[in-house]
Amino acid sequence: MTPPSSEPPPPPSYPTYASLRLLRSPRPGVVIVELGGGTAPTPLNALTDATFTDLPSALAAAATDAGVRAVVLRGAAQGGCFCNGVALPELFALSALLDGPCEARGRARLQARVQQWQRGVTSLEDCPLPVVAAVHGPCVGGGLALSAACDLRYASVDAIFASKEVDVGVTADLGDLGRLPRLVGDGPARDWCLTGREVPATEAAARGFVTRGDLMDRQAVWAAAEDAAAALAAKSPVAVAGTKRVLLRARDVSLAAHLDGMATWAAAFLPSADVRELAAAAAGGRAPVFAGKW
Repeated sequence: MTPPSSEPPPPPSYPTYASLRLLRSPRPGVVIVELGGGTAPTPLNALTDATFTDLPSALAAAATDAGVRAVVLRGAAQGGCFCNGVALPELFALSALLDGPCEARGRARLQARVQQWQRGVTSLEDCPLPVVAAVHGPCVGGGLALSAACDLRYASVDAIFASKEVDVGVTADLGDLGRLPRLVGDGPARDWCLTGREVPATEAAARGFVTRGDLMDRQAVWAAAEDAAAALAAKSPVAVAGTKRVLLRARDVSLAAHLDGMATWAAAFLPSADVRELAAAAAGGRAPVFAGKW
């Protein structure tokens, strides 16, 4: 395993964000999105209203960078963990959206804000690049929702996953209640979300939620996640982006609808330049070199 990144400053072309930081990894083709690494860090890398607009913007910047083909999502080192959920002041501030003479309009504003936050989480799925979560320490509430929307999850041995909303009198609304049953099964998802208990990395790995849960510390999980992202970045961008998109669509449709959609997909994208490059590389005994992105 190669050493973790030395955290170089972001290239000038990358925007600056309040809630997170976007920086290039030394691994070829990999960019890092660091929760809590922005200009306005929060304790325990907690999420703010800005996070849900900063994250889609950062992922879009990564997706349009010609040198990037995979993303690592992690929590800033100074926060001490991956993400402890939505900051409580942000939750309390939501009640102000109900102020005004018309209750219906206030509730419409609240609904729109929740939907904005949901889109921020879903941007991880919508990103055409594969996203690898590198989880150390607590991954709670909104942090759990973010990790569930990633493609792969690597965790340190001290990582814990928890859906704590039930313990503060609310229902989790950022997508984890929809994604977790598809990832770990209905029974375990009910257990995790109804009890709000802390699930260790070893159990999360046994349930298939975590790709690897045996990494010793933060540095090890960061390095492993960047290695995995670099391996994905070396593959055909057309194949990786297509596989990610089709897996997501297959999750929500019948097998018959999936197969019908796949026939259309294959007819549209099977004869790609990437396939020809793979054949030429194999014939020439060299590593393939893929031009461009998705």
